Amino acid sequence: MSAEVILLDGIIAVYKLVSDVYIVVLGSDRENELIIASVLSALEESLQKLVRGSIDKRSLIEQLDLLVLSVDEIIDDGFVFLHVSF
Repeated sequence: MSAEVILLDGIIAVYKLVSDVYIVVLGSDRENELIIASVLSALEESLQKLVRGSIDKRSLIEQLDLLVLSVDEIIDDGFVFLHVSF
């Protein structure tokens, strides 16, 4: 399933249902929804590597400390970390 985008009260929400878990990334309506979708994709990929397989509620709860660390590494203080290589 691909990511869905909705706009509600000045907030862009990009979300995806993976197994029994909704992964949601929120941003201001001034942000580019493609960047927010890229963050969602990076988060999903990180979670799949973290749980070593399929993402489900039980595996995420068991790895909650690493899940929070992954989110912190991707987003800090509301800003997305971008790594650019030349």
